[in-house]
Amino acid sequence: MVSSFLQKLILRKYSRRSRFYKHYKWQLYYLILIWINLCLSLGFIIDTMFFLRGSYHRIVKMMTVPTWRKFAHFGGRILTLYVAYLWPYFHLDSMWKAYWFSVVPMFIISLCFSISSQLNHLTLDNMEKYDRDWYKHQVLTSHTFCPNSFFWFIFTGGLNLQIEHHLFPGVNHQHLRKIQPIVERVCKKHDVSYNVSMTMSEAFGKHMKLLTEMSKDVHANERLRLEREARQLQSK
Repeated sequence: MVSSFLQKLILRKYSRRSRFYKHYKWQLYYLILIWINLCLSLGFIIDTMFFLRGSYHRIVKMMTVPTWRKFAHFGGRILTLYVAYLWPYFHLDSMWKAYWFSVVPMFIISLCFSISSQLNHLTLDNMEKYDRDWYKHQVLTSHTFCPNSFFWFIFTGGLNLQIEHHLFPGVNHQHLRKIQPIVERVCKKHDVSYNVSMTMSEAFGKHMKLLTEMSKDVHANERLRLEREARQLQSK
């Protein structure tokens, strides 16, 4: 019951596997509210769902941890919530100062993180993709955008080159711009779909197209089929 309630707090649907709630049909209109609160959602709501379900998005299973560690984890979350978002209201001399100290930084950080993390995974081209080959799977499920832009490279810390980031997670991001054209050529040579957007407007348009498609409750049967396929893959 708690997990179901928390799921409804996730105001966005981006996968056919996810259950459809009526408010998802409005997700395009409140997208900015999601983006400026993303860090709060990731740090507390999704984190709590992970512990309650024992898996991340019902896909990645949580390793077995002792009870004391769970208490320590949630204790740290509660402390973070207090220090970052509640402490200013008790210790600063005005509500206005408290608001600017706690809420505004979170909005700015969340917006920057959303730009750096949502466009490079959530498009129709790379969602619901799977391959048993690890390297091919990283390419198919990621999305590189603005590969020639130094500004977006600096802004995202290299996360705009998401395909390369997934293929070479241990390589310093400063080398990814040199690696990117090599990876694209290799993918073309071996007929592997390389998902790339050359401009920010193209990348954002692909993200909006996904959200538009997922705002329609027309995938009930498809979702059931994908869930069966996912269970079959996990059992192998």
